[in-house]
Amino acid sequence: MRIRRVLNLIVVRVYLINRKGELLVLTRSPKDLVILRRSNRNRRDDLVEPPGGCVEMGEGIAVAAARETQEETGMDIHQLGINLYPFSDSYMKKFKFFSYRTCNYWGYIPHPIKIELNRKSHVDFAWISKGAISSSGLDDQTQKEALRAFAFAERERGFSY
Repeated sequence: MRIRRVLNLIVVRVYLINRKGELLVLTRSPKDLVILRRSNRNRRDDLVEPPGGCVEMGEGIAVAAARETQEETGMDIHQLGINLYPFSDSYMKKFKFFSYRTCNYWGYIPHPIKIELNRKSHVDFAWISKGAISSSGLDDQTQKEALRAFAFAERERGFSY
């Protein structure tokens, strides 16, 4: 009998909402998409997503969320005084040799910031309103999580977008 080890990953997604009520989304670079397309044939050619990535071995989930945000956007959220709040441990996806769980965080950005993309992985970014989420290019699950992030932000910040 052959024993197969399954790799269990934790992925973080960071939903950053600015004072105008807009969500930060990033567009993957075509070079990075080649790897993603090989692992998931259903991916579109223009993957739009919030900042995020895998938790590294021995790293805390909140630390990974802050690190991935800095790696992908150039924002040091701690230096900018931005707090990240966990709002869901969402879906678990299982594949032949690995599975992953997604942990979602949201953060409020109270002042204008400069985004400096990591050009190896992303080619563009946009700020999208709550009303534009359905036409933003985000996949269905990410759209649901983005709306949940807006709901948490509205409740915590005391105003609606």
